[in-house]
Amino acid sequence: MNRRYLEEQTADRELERDEFHRNMEDMQVQLEDLRRDKERLDDIISNQKLEMDDYDIRLKEATENEQELLGRSEQDKDELKSTIDKVRLLLLRNNAAFCTRIIIYIILALRVS
Repeated sequence: MNRRYLEEQTADRELERDEFHRNMEDMQVQLEDLRRDKERLDDIISNQKLEMDDYDIRLKEATENEQELLGRSEQDKDELKSTIDKVRLLLLRNNAAFCTRIIIYIILALRVS
């Protein structure tokens, strides 16, 4: 009976050892899968960071261009106001014919641009 008991215990331990090794192999496969998933996610994150940097650069350039255009627009408005003031002065000096030509020139220039 003692021998039979030892044989059963030995068989049980061998089954437990085999199951442990199978579990270890399964865990190693899962660990490798997780490592590959992490590498893929790291690549995705890296690519997204590069895209975000690119978008930041584009946004900065677009903002700078917008500011430049707004500055030009203000400058153009100031120049137009100055020109209109000069025309008013000329009108006050009774140079109506000359001023009329200037106004027509300005209007035509504004339509072209």
